[in-house]
Amino acid sequence: MASQKKSSSVQASNTAVEPEVSVPEATLNSASADNADEIIISEPTAVEPVVEPTTANKKCIKATLTKTNKRDVFGNPRCDNLDIANEGDTVSLEYMDEIKAYLVLNKRGNELGEIGTATSIKILESSDGKIIAAINSISETVDGKYTAIINVYV
Repeated sequence: MASQKKSSSVQASNTAVEPEVSVPEATLNSASADNADEIIISEPTAVEPVVEPTTANKKCIKATLTKTNKRDVFGNPRCDNLDIANEGDTVSLEYMDEIKAYLVLNKRGNELGEIGTATSIKILESSDGKIIAAINSISETVDGKYTAIINVYV
């Protein structure tokens, strides 16, 4: 049964116009035969998909974000980018050969800070090429400097 539309046209200025209504067939339940004008609309049921976590069977390395007070390549303070970040946000890592460290970027590609050399080497040696990273926590020191812990899954 296809969707049905009910409409009427205006014949006089005081005549009410009923809006067009279209209800998908799947949401309608039939009422009893003696009350044919009654339509019961049921609430949709939510079906939760079964999703395997992308970090399953991966080693987690907790890395402290450093150099958050430096400016990015556009001259913007990294701490401003970190200020609008949230715990749980995914981030990307870009390895920089010249300093032997990972640069941490948000989803927009803005610099948040760096991961120290020792931890960067540990990540590099443990990685199979696919690195997943997310912000674990963000904190501000008493002198107003931001720091964060990044969970790096290798």
